[in-house]
Amino acid sequence: MRVYIIAALLVSTLLVSGISTPANAKVVRWTPVEKTIITTPKGTTGSSKAFIKEVCAAIKAAPEGAQIQALTYWSSDDTVLNCLKYAKTTNKVNVSYTTWDNDYSANKNKNKKALQKLRSALGTDLSKKSYFKICNDSCLINGAEEGSQHAKAITISEVVAKNGKRVKNIVFISSGNFSNAAAGKSWNYSNLFVNRPKLYTGMSDFIKAMKDDKTLKNPIPTVVDGDTTFRFYPDGYEPIAPTLAKIKTSKVPKSYRANERAVVRVVMYYWMAEFKDVADQLCRLQGIGVDVAVAIKESSTGSSIKDVLKGCKDKNGKKTPIPTYNTEVKGRYSHGKVVTLVAKVDSEYKYVTFAGSVNFTESALIKNTEIGTEQEGSKYFARGARYFDHVKSYSKKLW
Repeated sequence: MRVYIIAALLVSTLLVSGISTPANAKVVRWTPVEKTIITTPKGTTGSSKAFIKEVCAAIKAAPEGAQIQALTYWSSDDTVLNCLKYAKTTNKVNVSYTTWDNDYSANKNKNKKALQKLRSALGTDLSKKSYFKICNDSCLINGAEEGSQHAKAITISEVVAKNGKRVKNIVFISSGNFSNAAAGKSWNYSNLFVNRPKLYTGMSDFIKAMKDDKTLKNPIPTVVDGDTTFRFYPDGYEPIAPTLAKIKTSKVPKSYRANERAVVRVVMYYWMAEFKDVADQLCRLQGIGVDVAVAIKESSTGSSIKDVLKGCKDKNGKKTPIPTYNTEVKGRYSHGKVVTLVAKVDSEYKYVTFAGSVNFTESALIKNTEIGTEQEGSKYFARGARYFDHVKSYSKKLW
């Protein structure tokens, strides 16, 4: 009788403390910490597999009955595909995988086989919690070559942390695909959000909307949770140029920057003429004394944008090009889409960082499925600036 009483007390203690044993013994515990994950190309300092490793660790920590939703543009690296298959077949996790139709049809040999294996494991019945979905174009705007499913995200309803506790509402948003290029050749910028139910629900609703695969009548609502905003596309609204337009001075308090000078840093993979207003604003800001610098993939940047960046003038009319760096060096390039700044925006001094999957193209705003993040705070600015500095250190200055 004493043994039974002790056992009962032990179980009661575990329940009160919130510690639980994973439902499946093959769950590999992982403790999520909200952070930014920077992946770097092979041959540079840092890790080319940082994002993929973190995502796989999260997937393997999902217990039986949890829900994983994966969203990507390109899947040529099968690491995450295998982790998702493991979660579904071994740990009995519900898994949905949504990708662009060109991804599925273009991949050959090994990668095509990996996608087919995952598709077989998940099935294609969209009424179930597990399914494999191939988007027609963007999944939200359809027609002849009307956009693409370009967003990159993972949501996980819950994971088992190393202390045995369940942690809920996990969201990854990245500029990086599940591709060989993302895992070896390019810089990418990813954010991990933990225990953020509003962000999780918004992201989950966005993915679920793609199941219908038809033109969406109304955009998915923007979600604001404290210091973080998620914007879902197609939407048409671009927040960066309007934010830059609200900066009227180059001065900031010493508590924000030791030299009391406002800063703007831009890293962009694709930058076309439709976003000339961003380049124009950067020129204006440099002209009033803001510290501005840009890193681009030169071959993916429109000539009109390059003309603006190198043709800037100061208040006296003297030509003062914005320091601009080409990230295409030795087969490497930056695939990130990051704008980070510290400045007086309207009447308030702010640190603001924009990231996600959104390139500076018209398609990104009105045709593609995309995710943009906006975060306010010095820690986010520091991460964005660190990303810029790492990219810059391996890039070639253009002017």
